[in-house]
Amino acid sequence: MQKLLLFILLLLAGRMGAQCLYFPPCPTDTPLFCDYSTNDTLFWNASPHTWSPVLMRTDLPEGELELSIVALDSCGGQNIAIEYTLSLDLDGNGSQETVVQSKALPPVGKVLFNNILSPNYTLGDTIEFDRRMNLPDSLKYRFGLEISHLSDSIVAKLKWTTGVSNLNYAAPNFPLGKHRMVWRIEQGGVERFCEYAFEVKDCAPPVVTCLNNLSVNIMPTGIIQLWASDFLSSTSDNITPPNNLSIGVRNSGQNGVGFPVDANGDPIVSVVFHCGYIGLQAIELWIKDLAGNTDSCVTYLSVEDNWCNCECPDGKFFSCAKTWPENEGIEDVRLQVDGTTNFTPPFSMLDYSDSDGCGIFNYLPINIDFTLTPYKNDNPQNGVSTYDLVLTSKHILGIEPFDSPYKMIAADANKSGSITTFDIVELRKLILGIYDTLPNNKSWRFIDKAFVFPNQQNPFQTSFPENIVQQDWLGILEYFEFYGIKVGDVNNTAIPNATTTPPAESRTPNFLTLPDLALKTGETFEIPIHSTENTDWLGLQFGLDFDPKLLEIEAIESSTLSNFDQNNWAQPQAGQITLSWSSASPTRIFPKDELLRLRVKARADIRLSSAFKTIEKPIIRSESYDTEGFLHPLNLVFSENNNIEPVEVFAPQPNPTRVGVTLPIQLAQTETLRLEVLDLSGKLLWVNDWHLEKGSHLLEIPALAMPHNGMYIWQLQAGSVLKTGKITKI
Repeated sequence: MQKLLLFILLLLAGRMGAQCLYFPPCPTDTPLFCDYSTNDTLFWNASPHTWSPVLMRTDLPEGELELSIVALDSCGGQNIAIEYTLSLDLDGNGSQETVVQSKALPPVGKVLFNNILSPNYTLGDTIEFDRRMNLPDSLKYRFGLEISHLSDSIVAKLKWTTGVSNLNYAAPNFPLGKHRMVWRIEQGGVERFCEYAFEVKDCAPPVVTCLNNLSVNIMPTGIIQLWASDFLSSTSDNITPPNNLSIGVRNSGQNGVGFPVDANGDPIVSVVFHCGYIGLQAIELWIKDLAGNTDSCVTYLSVEDNWCNCECPDGKFFSCAKTWPENEGIEDVRLQVDGTTNFTPPFSMLDYSDSDGCGIFNYLPINIDFTLTPYKNDNPQNGVSTYDLVLTSKHILGIEPFDSPYKMIAADANKSGSITTFDIVELRKLILGIYDTLPNNKSWRFIDKAFVFPNQQNPFQTSFPENIVQQDWLGILEYFEFYGIKVGDVNNTAIPNATTTPPAESRTPNFLTLPDLALKTGETFEIPIHSTENTDWLGLQFGLDFDPKLLEIEAIESSTLSNFDQNNWAQPQAGQITLSWSSASPTRIFPKDELLRLRVKARADIRLSSAFKTIEKPIIRSESYDTEGFLHPLNLVFSENNNIEPVEVFAPQPNPTRVGVTLPIQLAQTETLRLEVLDLSGKLLWVNDWHLEKGSHLLEIPALAMPHNGMYIWQLQAGSVLKTGKITKI
């Protein structure tokens, strides 16, 4: 905690009645007050008003400080009145928009956001700065003014208090930023003002810890590149989130001092070592938070040449298999050399690639001819999902052709030298678990990296080398490299080695709902599966486990998904369903729409939910794909409430909004509707009427219905049903 006490003395120049009110000048610069505390999520966290463009979040950090003023009672006992006007910058744009006045304080735990231009600062959005939800208002903070007397002086302090009678004072927490304070002092009809800006800033540097005892080997290319993260053990900061900390690295003593940046001012995130760096190297690792505070540590790296890549004898070469275009090593590739010489029988040698995708061949004869062939045919489902089928369909229809010959080779699942719907059929069988392997292809194909396709739009026009033939090899160190293509994976999501981090699922999940029905033995039921989303889908896939002793799955049908038939689902083994559907053009899915219909036969008296185990099974990931190609995890839930409301209204999208909004609804029958938009005072701003049939609909509220930024009320009347909600315009 730090406290600031600004003393402004009102000096007595003689008993001159109203003319004795004097004080020294206020600060002319902007005092800086350092904060070293951690962020408290319960203060100054009011979405969307407290959005910080620097931190990219609405939870503003805060620092504890105290603003005070001292006045000297030099006018013969005349009363001294002291007031303050505090202006805060809560939206991070560098100017103050929110005012707190001691003579007209806002409610407990709240301030009036963006009230600076309103008369007497009385308007604005009421937002909470004290969000301690487990406390009553009587124990939450409000702004106050503490007055005390010291001899002939009066001390006024800006405080937080939990009592309306100025009790239980505490030093306030100000959000980090640039703010302004105005003190008003009045005595005997004469008033004076002291106005100054002040800044609360994060001054605590981040903490970084280096890894120790590091060693690397020079690669076959004669160099090795290491990244800043390779030297990092841990890092932390009091305010800046870990993913917003900048990291930089340099070879100690080179390229300047301080946080390492390049000519463009961007962090230097890697260091490169060649054969001239063999030995122990000192490495500086730097970290910087969003406030510009830095920290560093030094570690030592042993650069070695254990593979003799800088000075090597004859009779050795490297072979590597890398992904396209990420250039990641493909692990466990069988690398086979088949060779002949003039003096010995034909020979073969084998090696398997490591996590870098490379294998080493030592002590080969010289003056030989040989063929180097890579081979890998495991885990054929690696990287293959229904979204690959979506992209392949778009290529076939010319909607979005593949931009690389490697993607086209990956899409040729049946190895026919062309891309057709039969490739989609084959890959779907692999996804559904009908196939364990592709009948006419391997899991991976490899192409000489040095090969250039004569026709980039048709790699099948000519043959391409899937091995490397070397003649009259003299034993000089060489480096042979292949591009590996995972068959079926056209969007490069396959995991090539054990060190690869799987891509994160950054989108919110979608849900499928089934009514949790009570089933009777021997009866057949048609069970609808609904989506809870209002979105456009290009595809989906999921797996269901069920107890075959309790339930029999007879069919899955859909009137919503285009071209859906019996080929889109399978039962690869007892008690398991897999489903895969894709389309080159999006299908609009409304909330409560029947997405699928499941026909089941009960083998016992059960509730439906007790027969199913899970929606997730290692054989297939449960996910859906939107029009932007983003993956959404797909979860199954059972609904106990099967009653149908006459009108169901779902959340406006988007909300908050900068333009208009869309209001999704579901009608159980034909209805006449009226949709209104009102301001917070109840004034009608916009109205529209519809006569709509049963089913799902989207009601549009245009931007002109909400002329200014702020909160609005929407109200939907359908027969005797009235639904309301709020929209925020930003």
